[in-house]
Amino acid sequence: MKKTEIEDAIAAHRAWIELFRLAISSSDAQKIDVAAAADFTHCGLGGWLSANKGMLLNPPFCDLKTQHIAFHFAAATVARLINEGADKEAISIAVEKVNGLSEHIIAVLQRLVVALR
Repeated sequence: MKKTEIEDAIAAHRAWIELFRLAISSSDAQKIDVAAAADFTHCGLGGWLSANKGMLLNPPFCDLKTQHIAFHFAAATVARLINEGADKEAISIAVEKVNGLSEHIIAVLQRLVVALR
């Protein structure tokens, strides 16, 4: 994975968090594609993780794929809650889980950027 691809993956994870925050704060939130949110192989990072399994055996990348899958599972839950018009507090709690997973993934990716220098 190139530095720019890593930076794109970081931006994409931050964009999900922003999308959810906007949906929570909006009274007329648009529907979010639950299937897209759940598909951990569709995004650039997911494709890279699938193609570079050997690298995932080395710390700090060992749990990156697991954390990435968990992120997408949690993101799909948030999307479903938003689409169903669930209570904003319930959605906020779910978003915090997504945010925590995203920050962990971003931290690992940032270490990878440093390693590529």
